[in-house]
Amino acid sequence: MVFKAITMSAQINQQALPKPKFETLVEFAKQNKMGVFVGHTGTVMGLVMNASIMHDVFPYISAFIKENWNAKAYYDSCEQSVIKIF
Repeated sequence: MVFKAITMSAQINQQALPKPKFETLVEFAKQNKMGVFVGHTGTVMGLVMNASIMHDVFPYISAFIKENWNAKAYYDSCEQSVIKIF
């Protein structure tokens, strides 16, 4: 439910501050049981997931982000369940 609520908030923000390929990220998140977040300024968007799977799926997510946004994926060093797209 938390991931769904985070994604709903991001979808509302998308109406005010559109991000490129936002729906692509939302579909990816749904398929992989993740959530999508955006910064309140619309300058950052990313994925939220269960921290226990982050290390296993990070290479796959990193390739997805590179392919769709030509950007590098990062995750925080505190082992939190967030992957950011810049």
